Amino acid sequence: MPASPACDSLIIPVGADAYNSFEDPSAISGPSTTTAESSNPYDKLITACKNAMEMSRAYEVLVHRSSRNRQQAGKMLSEDFRGMIADKTLRELEYARGNAITEPTGQPLRDPLEIDPRVCLTLWVHPTKKIKDHFWCMPREKLHMTALEISHSKTQEFIDTYVDILVPQLPEILSLQTRNRTVLVEPMVSFDAVGIAISFVPAEACNYSYHHLRRDLYSMVAATGVEITSRYALPSAHITIGRFTTAGNHHPTEGGVPIKKWLERIGEINKWLEKVQVKWTLGEEVGMVCQAGRLWYGDGETVMMGEGFYPGS
Repeated sequence: MPASPACDSLIIPVGADAYNSFEDPSAISGPSTTTAESSNPYDKLITACKNAMEMSRAYEVLVHRSSRNRQQAGKMLSEDFRGMIADKTLRELEYARGNAITEPTGQPLRDPLEIDPRVCLTLWVHPTKKIKDHFWCMPREKLHMTALEISHSKTQEFIDTYVDILVPQLPEILSLQTRNRTVLVEPMVSFDAVGIAISFVPAEACNYSYHHLRRDLYSMVAATGVEITSRYALPSAHITIGRFTTAGNHHPTEGGVPIKKWLERIGEINKWLEKVQVKWTLGEEVGMVCQAGRLWYGDGETVMMGEGFYPGS
């Protein structure tokens, strides 16, 4: 088995996320760097929740969705708010690919591999067609939910070594979601100054929750000897659907919509979503994916894809 590279390798700070810290209102995330010998950061919430209903409520109210939306709205409406955090890396990438994005100023056209050097390794879950049809989103083939971030912002050589370690165990790891059916419900539009996402909560009737799935994926990956360096273990199940490429999106003088009206519209959408019956069983139609490379915006290379299933199977 290849030796696991030292995890003190340089983390490459690129993109808007490098300047947007992850805040955990629950204070239960646990350590971000864990090996097989140390504690699993997902265990703490599972132990705290006595049943599936409490787990669903934890994702909904106590720790993340509603409180984060209120927190972000308060920040955006304050006099101190300086505007959205533009993802200049994404803007430059889209321009280099020939898409209709404003030309980056003050620098020549660069190769996409040079623009975004962050190489990552994750386990993704893809939404079903029914989930996609409910929302207008970024390119559909790129839509994903990160079930487990294994390593991020490293060099290609570093990630290649991890891939070599994981590949023999990936069939078993990727089949976990079909052996233990996990259901997500109650979509909500979530947001911050970096972008917009659709978030879900675990179904109250599903005893094997999304958090249980993430915990078990974490344990299985850690057991291979790979050191996991996730940025966070928040109780969140979300699909990013958009990012800001300019800070001027909500300045009326620049043709934008005032932040207050934008937030009101999101509130209206979320009230409508409360009436929509959406049930997403993970692994339906498309199996779990191990994705590696420059995948920050839904790209990268598929290392291996697990088997999906269809209703009734």
